[in-house]
Amino acid sequence: MDIALQERLHLALTEQRRAFEAERMPSEAVRRDRLERLLAMTRQHGEALAAAMAQDFGHRARQESLLADVFTVESGARHALKRLRRWMKTRRVETPLHFLPGRNVLMRQPLGVVGIVSPWNYPYYLAMAPAVAALAAGNRVLIKPSELTPATSALMARIVAEHFAPEEMQVITGDAEVGKAFTQLPFDHLFFTGSTPVGRIVAQAAAKHLVPVTLELGGKSPAIVDRSADLALTASRLAFGKLFNAGQTCVAPDYLLVPREMAEPLVQRILGEMR
Repeated sequence: MDIALQERLHLALTEQRRAFEAERMPSEAVRRDRLERLLAMTRQHGEALAAAMAQDFGHRARQESLLADVFTVESGARHALKRLRRWMKTRRVETPLHFLPGRNVLMRQPLGVVGIVSPWNYPYYLAMAPAVAALAAGNRVLIKPSELTPATSALMARIVAEHFAPEEMQVITGDAEVGKAFTQLPFDHLFFTGSTPVGRIVAQAAAKHLVPVTLELGGKSPAIVDRSADLALTASRLAFGKLFNAGQTCVAPDYLLVPREMAEPLVQRILGEMR
């Protein structure tokens, strides 16, 4: 591994961990400020992000990017802001009989520095949605976006640097070698979205430091259609779900389970929707 790369990554992690140790339990005001900055950043740069994604994809409709990547992050940030105070509250939980007269309470605490490895298919949403959750929980965030969307990744690095101090949130760009080194850092938690084979490698790398990992992996997504279904409505929804983002969605329907006599009529209606 390149020594300069290793030092760069460890320096970023060390700066964030040092900042977290100085403020282990950020106040509601601090967390709210970070979420509001992320929301403002997304609103301010939505059009530029859509243009960058179109450049990376070769073509992607502006409306699709604004809906799939920009609106979803805005919605998540607003959701977190609305519920932040409730999430932070200490609450009583049931105390077993043998611990009485003691009492139990649940106190949610930040973990520390959270790493996020995001894929290419929803390059902004799948980087920033985990970041919203991590910031709301009081953590620091390091993001490694996909090298397959260089324009979007570079833009994310720039706008995050404009709105956040590097010890709060930072985007680290680079090729697959950077991504590999990134997953080997001793984070306090690691988010990975991508394929199952790569997910296994990420989990193994994280296990060396006992880093807990949240994996969102690809899979097969059946759609079950029974005899009570409205075929016209079903076909419309299946076509939309399959074709949205050129089919590059982890929950896009992969195959159908349909009563035999309904298969051909449904196929024809789906083809009609796709035309």
